[in-house]
Amino acid sequence: MESLKKIETAYRKFEEAAIKHAEATETGNYTQANKSYQVIAKSARYLKETNSIKQLSKLLDSESVGVRIWLQHIFCLFLNVMLCKYCKVLQVVIIFIR
Repeated sequence: MESLKKIETAYRKFEEAAIKHAEATETGNYTQANKSYQVIAKSARYLKETNSIKQLSKLLDSESVGVRIWLQHIFCLFLNVMLCKYCKVLQVVIIFIR
């Protein structure tokens, strides 16, 4: 039961940190962006180590572009897959960068 609680915590922290990272990046707050990155990385590593990384797929329809971008990165990095069903994320990234 304890590990399930930790998985849920890592899931929640990933989402919150991805949102904060995007906001910090937009405003140029590199200190907050770096802190958020550390939480994203730690949460993703924990989820991978517990074979729970796929649980993050629930966030693919998140309203936050930051969450969707980080999910693409994490899934490509850890799972070596590109989620073509969600290629709209890449389109948003291209528009966001322009």
